Amino acid sequence: MNLKEVTKKMITLFNKVKEVCLTSHRPQHFIGGMAVAFIFTFMATLGAASALEFKDKEYGNKWDWIDWSCTIVGGIIGQVCQIGMIKLIFNI
Repeated sequence: MNLKEVTKKMITLFNKVKEVCLTSHRPQHFIGGMAVAFIFTFMATLGAASALEFKDKEYGNKWDWIDWSCTIVGGIIGQVCQIGMIKLIFNI
């Protein structure tokens, strides 16, 4: 594979990921997971993501792993931001 083919495949993959992430209310999952992890911890985000999907399942919908994953990824980023903020405040 040459550089042109690799670049083309990377762009295709990025467009697919963008399409999946911007459908429905997935940006809200991402931002909500980030906020929960920044204020509390990643473990709270894990619980919140699972509770949201369980609620959806109880209302007759199916468990959406993509929504759950968007919340978790937001939680990871939120936790990293929280740790960075703590380091800045306390000069650790």
